[in-house]
Amino acid sequence: MNEDLQKRIEYLRKKMMQIAENKGLTDTESVKVSQELDILLNHYEKMKEQANNKNM
Repeated sequence: MNEDLQKRIEYLRKKMMQIAENKGLTDTESVKVSQELDILLNHYEKMKEQANNKNM
């Protein structure tokens, strides 16, 4: 699951950059992808924290 999440994050990063280049950072599509990316990044960080806590 972690690898799938990382791939999705990377995909959204690239997609967001392409949209921002073409439409600008404040375009609704850019904002939507950015928000989705934020959610996934937060989820990824929580997973990392939980894994670190288990290893203590």
